Amino acid sequence: FWNKIQSYQHATTSLKAKGMTPKQMQNVNRARGCYALILCAVYPLMYRYLPDETLRDTVLSRAVATAMVAVTVHMYNILKVYGK
Repeated sequence: FWNKIQSYQHATTSLKAKGMTPKQMQNVNRARGCYALILCAVYPLMYRYLPDETLRDTVLSRAVATAMVAVTVHMYNILKVYGK
């Protein structure tokens, strides 16, 4: 139910009411698309091009996880501004 309400709000609230310019909205959508591509491509690229020894390295795993969490948090903050 609440997802439908939120979806309705996003679809019916104007950019002016949200306090956003069309350029800001374009930047939000561009960032969302770029971050989604980055997050979806990380693991397949690593699996394809890195040797097994490197993939089993805990330092690399933690670094990749940290980077993915940071990108996700940044995307969340961008979308949070969009949702106001």
